[in-house]
Amino acid sequence: MSKVYGITDVGLVRQNNEDNYICKKIDDSFMYGIVCDGMGGAVGGERASKMACSVAENIINNGYREDMDETSLYRMIDLVIKNSNTAVYNESMENPDLKGMGTTLVMAVCKNNRCYIASVGDSRAYLYRGGTLVQLTKDHSLVQELIDKNEITYEQALTHPAKNVITQAVGISDKVMPSYPECELQKDDIILLCSDGLTNMVSNEEIGILVDRIKNGENIELLIQRAKENGGKDNVTAVMLYV
Repeated sequence: MSKVYGITDVGLVRQNNEDNYICKKIDDSFMYGIVCDGMGGAVGGERASKMACSVAENIINNGYREDMDETSLYRMIDLVIKNSNTAVYNESMENPDLKGMGTTLVMAVCKNNRCYIASVGDSRAYLYRGGTLVQLTKDHSLVQELIDKNEITYEQALTHPAKNVITQAVGISDKVMPSYPECELQKDDIILLCSDGLTNMVSNEEIGILVDRIKNGENIELLIQRAKENGGKDNVTAVMLYV
């Protein structure tokens, strides 16, 4: 495993940055990244995403062992989701000012030649390989459900009035049901994690072109710049894990 990078930006419209991220390389065989996009107002959203990242960081940094097998890794990932959800939910129940707060969460745990992903909400994970960007996660959103039912097309979803309505988030109820995609890794692969502040402003095709430029020496800030050039209507966060 070679390196990890992360970046976040408030964008051009919002007053507060409700996104948070964590990324770390622990040893030559293991690295991870997490992106959270908070919701529930400036105070609640920022707090929810920060809490989820903090819980995840503590569990992984304290729980990782070099000899962990796939079952142990999944237990650790499940613990991240469960404990993050409980922490945010309990906080929202105890503090009336934070009622309804929550956060998306997408995380990638890369061990040797496999990447294990957990996803809640509409922050995404992508695999970049050999010039091609492939979306690994499926949004937990209203428009994705409409796409799955063949009621709207992907192109229509981009401008649908309910495109920002998500159907799952960490902390909005006492239970959550993540998605768990995974993939094999090859040398020179890149895993990209990002909030919808990027994907709502920049198409998948263009993100692939930008990731290729970053891989060839340009700064990860290129993703932020393009999102801003296209409107920058939301906070923008990206984490890249280089194999």
